[in-house]
Amino acid sequence: LIGRALSQTLVSQGYKVRGFGLGEQFYRQQHFFQPLIDTGAFTFEIGSILDEVALSAALEGCDAAIHLAAMMGLHKTESNRLRCFSINVNGTQNVLSGCAARRVPHVIYLSSSAVYGQPARNPIKETDEVKPINIYGLTKLAAEELTKSYSQSFPDLNYTIVRLFTTYGLYSNGQLAIDAFVSQVLKGENPRVFGSGDQTRCYTHVDDVVSALTAMLGNPVAFGKTYNVGNPGAVVSIRELAQRVINIVSPDRGLSVQFVPPAPVLTGRDIHTSYADITLAAQELGYQPRVSLDEGVARMATANRRNP
Repeated sequence: LIGRALSQTLVSQGYKVRGFGLGEQFYRQQHFFQPLIDTGAFTFEIGSILDEVALSAALEGCDAAIHLAAMMGLHKTESNRLRCFSINVNGTQNVLSGCAARRVPHVIYLSSSAVYGQPARNPIKETDEVKPINIYGLTKLAAEELTKSYSQSFPDLNYTIVRLFTTYGLYSNGQLAIDAFVSQVLKGENPRVFGSGDQTRCYTHVDDVVSALTAMLGNPVAFGKTYNVGNPGAVVSIRELAQRVINIVSPDRGLSVQFVPPAPVLTGRDIHTSYADITLAAQELGYQPRVSLDEGVARMATANRRNP
């Protein structure tokens, strides 16, 4: 999701971009990447962040690295904790080690609002306490500390940490509730909400995330900083989100929100309410989210109708 949108934007801005990821990711999306490759400004190298040699080679000559790779999805990560730790922590160490070895001057690490756990207050500031309650949040926090440690040991390696708040948009991985709701409503099905649906999130369109990342890239103001990137204007509960998708995508079909029991593995590990204070990013980077939740949902529905 973010990698596609970011690659497209960077190429359009005149950057030369080198993607690095799993072969299955590339071949599944080759129809998207091929036009970028044809420009001569984009290449894609196949490999895993668990492969230190391939990763280090891919970082040769780079002026910056934006580390997007992670295992995510609450159910998936809780059911595969060791794998989650390996990818999110050991993989991040490989990225940082490669950056240090290849003298990459700036690494941007994409972390998550999950590091805050159940926050004591909302909106959340970057200086608020971090206390993750699930394996995903724990691994993202561990990777943040690794990033800071590498920069301390290798002073020429500058870092920026980005704590994302529920990023959504076209071509996401289907693990978010918003993806499921749009798909279900387009099929004429009632959107299914697990549990009460009272959990509240801050929905941030991928285009706004990309604008924040490009503002950080190679920017000395962002060196050594941690930023929240979210959309305080798009804070809704899961239940409200499901109803909004109905209202936007298919208001005349008589659909209603359907509630189903949550999976036992998620009990006690799902964050109830979390949304961002973006004051720091706004002041230092000029970051302001521009895509409303209604517009973002409408875009997803339009794209899914074209590519069912």
